Amino acid sequence: MLGHVRPALVSLLLLTAVTDVAYPVLVTVIAQVVFPHQANGSLIVRGGKRQSSTLNGRQMVERHREGRVLGFLGEARVNVLELNLALDAK
Repeated sequence: MLGHVRPALVSLLLLTAVTDVAYPVLVTVIAQVVFPHQANGSLIVRGGKRQSSTLNGRQMVERHREGRVLGFLGEARVNVLELNLALDAK
């Protein structure tokens, strides 16, 4: 039985290192080299005018986030109607 456990653990550790460390680092490095502007957050352009950064959009989403349904279960949700109205007002 011990002969089966060791290869399984080695495979688990190797695949964990590849999928959880090496692949995300490789994709991030490629994105930074190939698309430096987009990888770091790009500008929102409407009608040929720069409106704001996507980082500001994230802040706006956070402002229109509502609490969880039962207080502790589930994920917080975003009130999409209020968010769209706020984005249109800008």
